[in-house]
Amino acid sequence: MPRVQRVARPRPTPPARRTKAAVAQYRQELKAHEQQADVLRCCRQRTITIPGTVTPKQRQRLYWGSDAWITSFARRTHVEGIFGNMKSAKTANLKRGWIYVVGIVKTSIMLACVAFATNLRLLRAWSMRTGDITDPLCAPLPPSLGFEELDADGHPDLAIGPPALP
Repeated sequence: MPRVQRVARPRPTPPARRTKAAVAQYRQELKAHEQQADVLRCCRQRTITIPGTVTPKQRQRLYWGSDAWITSFARRTHVEGIFGNMKSAKTANLKRGWIYVVGIVKTSIMLACVAFATNLRLLRAWSMRTGDITDPLCAPLPPSLGFEELDADGHPDLAIGPPALP
């Protein structure tokens, strides 16, 4: 059986001559057009109103572009920047498989160490950029002189091996 496709009738045009019979016929055609069953009303009107109870979880809490919205979404920018800093190959190089421990607690502790190191590195970079080294964490690091074995008294010349057990 072939499918019959219903086509919406066009909206009737007002009569050119305004006689009583033409106006009455126009009103009848307009009423028939409004009662047309094969076209939904939402397809014929210009706007529709959706009540607030429809999909309430998908509605935004703050009006887009307002000062409160900008303040709220600025936090996201900073968080994304920190995670990007941690994932950068030039800094912490945090990526999948970056540490070989099993368990969410151990991984969380290691991630806390990475966050601490990142914050400390950013703090030291800020202090060098601004010249504010009043905090002990911001003090410049001593120059690295390499590794050298020392004996128990701290003399490098006399160190010959690991200490003996008592």
